[in-house]
Amino acid sequence: MEHLLHVAGPSPPRPPPETEEQRLEAQAWDSANAGAWPPLYHPDAPTLAQLRDLYLEARAALASALKPVEAAPTGKKPAAPAKGGKGAAPVEEAPPPLAWPEAWSLSVDDIAGVLAELDAAEQQQQQQQQQAGAAAAAPPSTAGGAVPSAPPTPLPPQAAALRARLHALLASQSVRVPRNARVLMRHTARAALGRVVDALDAKLQAVRADYQQRVAEAAQAAEAAAATPGAPAPPAGPTPQWLADKSKAGAKVQVKGLVNAWWDEVGKEKGAAADWVEQALAGIASSAELSGAEAPGSEASHHWARFALLREWVRLGLPPRGDIQ
Repeated sequence: MEHLLHVAGPSPPRPPPETEEQRLEAQAWDSANAGAWPPLYHPDAPTLAQLRDLYLEARAALASALKPVEAAPTGKKPAAPAKGGKGAAPVEEAPPPLAWPEAWSLSVDDIAGVLAELDAAEQQQQQQQQQAGAAAAAPPSTAGGAVPSAPPTPLPPQAAALRARLHALLASQSVRVPRNARVLMRHTARAALGRVVDALDAKLQAVRADYQQRVAEAAQAAEAAAATPGAPAPPAGPTPQWLADKSKAGAKVQVKGLVNAWWDEVGKEKGAAADWVEQALAGIASSAELSGAEAPGSEASHHWARFALLREWVRLGLPPRGDIQ
């Protein structure tokens, strides 16, 4: 035990209580990434800063990739300006404006969207470079003493490297495992409330459609009775009060299911966190088998890393599994 504590060092201090700014930022993160699965929890400050830098780098790379390629020199003399120096100067084509804002909205989908556009822009650049290379490899034309132009200098592709960084950050413990039970309950409450709101909206739409159908049928019956002499008056159609009562009853049924939906979301997200921890434990076991006892202190470090993950398992109350000893 003394050797283990000497190698691993002291345990990290307990995190300070959440400030109002952090709470608002966490709410904005949950709102921007609602519906993501596996769930993406509000990360710590270093991970969030890396994601923000990644968005800015991807946006800057996209802006560079969308700039028009400058034409290489062809050996021809530039056209002389008109007499009096009033010749029209060459008009440079402006790059198209970016649809992505300069400030990151905390949405992971925005980063993925920028990378998708960057990938498409890089593929278009590669096609242009191939066409320019094919034109440069063609036999030169002696008409007018023109010198064949050189292909433009290719820009280094960045989409693949940036996408790999994004996947690594989204697979980190800071994003995939909630820091505490409060973060878990807040995230699951938002998801459960979203489920109830969707179910309530569907229920109210069905009630309104039924009301409109009943009103239309009552109006048709009244017209038919008016056209037939001596026909009895048909029953009156539903009133707005009928619609209000039906809507209220349907809303009560859906709201009563909020608690069950909440605990259902808690079970699902705890299972997702347990999947990540179990995969991390398997990675530690594989690393321990590969390294063996060659590196000094490696066995103790592996035991300590395993202990830290198991502590997270117990702290979050993750469901027990038979293969976790």
